[in-house]
Amino acid sequence: NSLQDQLKVTAGPMGPAGLKMQYEAKQQELWRTQNELRQLELQIQLVGQSSQEPADPLNQASIAQIEMRALSDPYLNSLWNQKRALEAELASHRQFGRGDNHVRVRQVQAQLDAVNSQIDRYLRDHPMQPTTPGLGLSSSGAPVSLAELQARQQMLNQYQQELEAEVSALGQKHQALTQLEGKIEVAQQELRDLSVRIDRITAASTGPERIDVISYGGLPSTPYNLEKRYQLAALAAMAGAGMGVGLVMLLGLMDTRLRTIDETQSSLPAVRMLGILPSLPENLASPEQMAIAAHCVHHIRTLLQLGSGRNGRNGHAQSQGGRVFVITSPAAGSGKTSLTSALGISFASSGAKTLLIDCDLVGSGLSRRLGATSRRPVDQVLRQQGLITEQALREARHMAEASHQPLEEILITLGHLKAGELERVRRIQRESQVGLLEACDGEPLEACVAEAGFENLMILPVGEAQPNQAGVLSPASIRRLLDEARRHFDVVVVDTGPILGSIEASMASASADGAVLVISRGDVKPMVNRSLEHLRSIQAPIAGIVFNHALDHDVERSSYASVASVPSRPMEEVVQPVDEATSARLGPVGAAVVGCAPTLRRAARGLPRNGNRIDPRPNDA
Repeated sequence: NSLQDQLKVTAGPMGPAGLKMQYEAKQQELWRTQNELRQLELQIQLVGQSSQEPADPLNQASIAQIEMRALSDPYLNSLWNQKRALEAELASHRQFGRGDNHVRVRQVQAQLDAVNSQIDRYLRDHPMQPTTPGLGLSSSGAPVSLAELQARQQMLNQYQQELEAEVSALGQKHQALTQLEGKIEVAQQELRDLSVRIDRITAASTGPERIDVISYGGLPSTPYNLEKRYQLAALAAMAGAGMGVGLVMLLGLMDTRLRTIDETQSSLPAVRMLGILPSLPENLASPEQMAIAAHCVHHIRTLLQLGSGRNGRNGHAQSQGGRVFVITSPAAGSGKTSLTSALGISFASSGAKTLLIDCDLVGSGLSRRLGATSRRPVDQVLRQQGLITEQALREARHMAEASHQPLEEILITLGHLKAGELERVRRIQRESQVGLLEACDGEPLEACVAEAGFENLMILPVGEAQPNQAGVLSPASIRRLLDEARRHFDVVVVDTGPILGSIEASMASASADGAVLVISRGDVKPMVNRSLEHLRSIQAPIAGIVFNHALDHDVERSSYASVASVPSRPMEEVVQPVDEATSARLGPVGAAVVGCAPTLRRAARGLPRNGNRIDPRPNDA
C-alpha cells in the first residue's frame, strides 16, 4: 500500500498513464520547436546573405539556400546527406595523414565529385526562386523583415528553454514512476511466494497433534514362548516359499517403464490424456492402419481446439490471436517431431492457418524432414550491403508496384544497381538462410517463414542456427516471436527438444498456450514425473499427454479401432497410398494424415518454396 501511495503521489492527479502521455507530448512539442528554430536560423542566414552580397550572375545557390530547400525536397535532401557523409569521411582520412593518392581517399573523392555533379545538375534543372534582398517570406507568402525573424527566433529560444525544463521535470517523474512500478511488481511476487509458503505450512500442520502413551511395559520374568524351535522352522518354510514370489514382485517394482496406456493413466491420474498414437512401420501401406493413425491425430487436434478455444493462457478469455502449442517429451526419440508435422497438417486440413516452428536447435528434425529453407529478400540484402539508399529503394518499390515489374529491373533501369551487383546480391541471397534466430532478433516473421508444401501450412525453420547458439535466445525474444505468430496465424505448433535438457523447450513452453508431453512406450516413470514437475515449476500450461508407439491391444481397446472395423465403403476408396517421397518426408504418422486427406495429398506433390510472404491474420479468425 505504501508503494501504491507513492505511485499515486508521484503520478499526481493525471495518474501513471496520463503522466506518460504528457511526457511523450512534451517531447514531441520540444522536437517540433527545435525543428522550427533550425528552419528560422536558415531563413535568417538567407535574408542576411541576400542583403549583404550582390546577386550571383550564374544563379548558383549558396550553402544556406541549398540546406533550406533540402528540408522540403526529399531527393535533394538525400543527395545533400550523402555529400555531408562523404566530406566527413574524407576529413577523417586526412586527419589520419592519408594523402590524395591513397586508394580510399581517391575513391571517396570520386564519389564526392559524382554527388556534387548530381547536385549541380539537379539545381540547374530545377532552379530555386530568387528571394527579395533583405526580406524573408512567411508561411502565407508575405515578406518578413530580418528584425521580425530575429524577434521570432528569440521568442522560440525562450519557449524551447521552458519546454526543456518541463521535459526534464517530467522525465524525472517518469523515471521515478518506472522504478516504483518495478518495486511494486517485486513486492507482489514476494507476496505470492509468502502465500504459497503459508499454504504449505498450513497443510503440514493438519496432521495428528500428539501421541498418547498407553503403557510403558516391563521386563518379563519368564520366557514367553518355549517352542521357539518350531516357530523358527515354520518361519523358514514361509520365507523359502515366499522368496520366489517376493523376487518376482521386486523385479516388477524395479521396472519403472510405462508399457501400456493403462499404466500411464494410473501413474499420471492428474494429467489429461489427449490420445494415443499406434506403433507404425516405416513403409506404411495398410489402409486400416493409416485410417486409425489419421483418426488418432485428428482426435488429439480436436481436443486441443476444444480445450483452448474458450480460454487462453492462464485462464483468461481469448477472443483474438492464434493459439500456440508446444510439443515436447521427457527424452529424445519419443516421436514429438512426427506428431508436430502430423498435427500441423491436421490443423491445416481443418481450415486453420497454421505455422510450424522448429525450436530444436540440437536436432532440427522438423526442418530436415520438411526440407524447408527461407532466404532474405533482395531489398533487405541491398540495404545490408549498403548498395542503395532507403529513399532510392522506396522510390523503386513504388515504381515496381505501379508498373508490375520486378524490383531488380526497376533498380537497374534507374541506374541504382548494376547487373554485376545484382548477380552478387543474388549469390549472397542464395548462400544466406534465415530462420528462428533471425526472427527472434527482430527480423519480420514474413521474411523468415517458408511454405511447408500444404495449403494453410507454413514453417519457420532453424535456418543456419547451430546447437551452441541456444544460449543467445531469451524468454523475452521467444515471447515476442510467439506473440507475432499469433497475429498472423490461427494455430502455431512448436517442435522443441526434450524438456529436461533443452533450453529452448523451457522458454517456449512457458510462453505457449499449452504444452503437449509426448510419452513413448518404454519411457521410465521417474523421468516422466520430473518432466511434468519441471513444466509446472516454470508455470507452463500443460495441455495434456500423448502416448506414442502404442501396441495393437491398446489401440483395439480404445475407440479409435472402430474407424476401420466397420467401414461404410471399402477402405481402399477412403484411404489412398502416399508416394514414397512424401512418406519419407513426413514419416508414417504424417503420411497417414495426408493419405486420408486427398486435397492435402495433391498439394503435397510440390516441394516447399523459400521465403514466402504471409498476410495478417483477421481479428475474428
